[in-house]
Amino acid sequence: MFAMEWEYLTGRAVAREYHGGHNNSVPEWPPHPERVFQALVAAWGTLGEPETHSKALFWLETQDPPFIYAPDIPDDQIPFAPDTYVPVNDVPEMVCNKRQDRTFPSVLLPEISGKKATCALIWPEAVLDENLFEVFVQLCFAVTHIGHSRSLVRLKVALEPQSPNWMPSTSIEADAFFRVPLKGRFETLRSSFSKGEHPPVARYQAYVRTPSTSDLRFSGEFDDHLIIFRKITGDSMLLGSTLAFTGALRGSILSKIEEGSLELVSGHGGDGASTEKTHIAYVPLPFVGDKHADGHILGFALVLPKHVSYTEKNSVWKAIVSALDPETETLRLVAGNSGTCLLVPEERLEPPLGLRKKTWCARARRWGSATPFVLDRMPPRRHSDFDGWSARQIADACERQGLPIPEEISISEVSSLRGVPHAREFPPLLRKDGLKRWHTHVEITFPVPIEGPLLLGAGRFRGYGLFKPVFSKREVE
Repeated sequence: MFAMEWEYLTGRAVAREYHGGHNNSVPEWPPHPERVFQALVAAWGTLGEPETHSKALFWLETQDPPFIYAPDIPDDQIPFAPDTYVPVNDVPEMVCNKRQDRTFPSVLLPEISGKKATCALIWPEAVLDENLFEVFVQLCFAVTHIGHSRSLVRLKVALEPQSPNWMPSTSIEADAFFRVPLKGRFETLRSSFSKGEHPPVARYQAYVRTPSTSDLRFSGEFDDHLIIFRKITGDSMLLGSTLAFTGALRGSILSKIEEGSLELVSGHGGDGASTEKTHIAYVPLPFVGDKHADGHILGFALVLPKHVSYTEKNSVWKAIVSALDPETETLRLVAGNSGTCLLVPEERLEPPLGLRKKTWCARARRWGSATPFVLDRMPPRRHSDFDGWSARQIADACERQGLPIPEEISISEVSSLRGVPHAREFPPLLRKDGLKRWHTHVEITFPVPIEGPLLLGAGRFRGYGLFKPVFSKREVE
């Protein structure tokens, strides 16, 4: 085994997610292995580019992607990165008193047992000889920062690193994608530097979480592996058309599913009666919660329940492939008067935020409704406290999914997320007897962070009751 461990000397890691340009206020966490490799290459240059150290870096880039340990930091505890105005470079024939706005997103690391938290990269199968070990000791000692120059670190070769909580994925399952150095990366970085150019982006590697047994986490009845489709063309889709389009998506998959997985897809048993088991939910993925949000639907997701077998999951994927047009690999949804649209599976590494799993499956205490919560039961006639009646049903819905009892529940006809339409703009969900179910917007604050996806209420399988984490960094000032 070979491992490197580091601590941030100021207790803060400054680095932005790669996408989004200079004003992207989202910090990168956990640190990507490529950042550490670049820091080692910079240290190699500082030491005078010794040949022995070059060989060590060539050796490192041929190893399998490393396991990662990084402290878990709830997304709602990552601070908003304010704009900072910095002088711009001189421009010929112009006096530059201008200042350009920049952001420096960062993560404040917790102290564990009174000590600064550490991070580590671990190569379980790597074997070092004594000479290579000494070279890496020297390289680590020469590293001053990882990421932004404000991220001062103390890096060392670790003999007993922390147990990793992220591991490379060897299947289609992925909780995140991190940039990693692969064979040839050292030469690419060296060549780009000599030409005064920015290096090309490193390759991305899929990773899955491996939480420790002592890491107590709360999540609902749905798995966080979303099957996401993005819209490529078609009629304008706003959240008010959710039921029409999720119904069309459900019908498309249902028409191709194998009989053995019919209950998982439809929510009904062989006798036609509603199943008591959690089944697939069909949800819209809208552009909401941003200061520019307008509530249009970017795509859709199939949200699978937890503990679905490999056979059932494979059956769903086969149905999806069968539903796609064989020539264009697109899925056409026809939603009556609501219009039509063409979808494709989302496979891009850097899609818009609304089409990213992390947007809906993050860990947070506060959650706002992107689509209304639908009540299971109607209140008695002339009930004087509609909000109290609704709040009790919301608390019950959370408890049934094994979530903590909410600390605070706010009921309103207007969502706390910008871009979400008024509750009256959503068509009602009908009961079996034809009566309309009541729905309302909700904001829920839990006593501890919970993990998404969060789908609650009687409409959760059809796109209603979809919640999005509410973070201070995303709130409108």
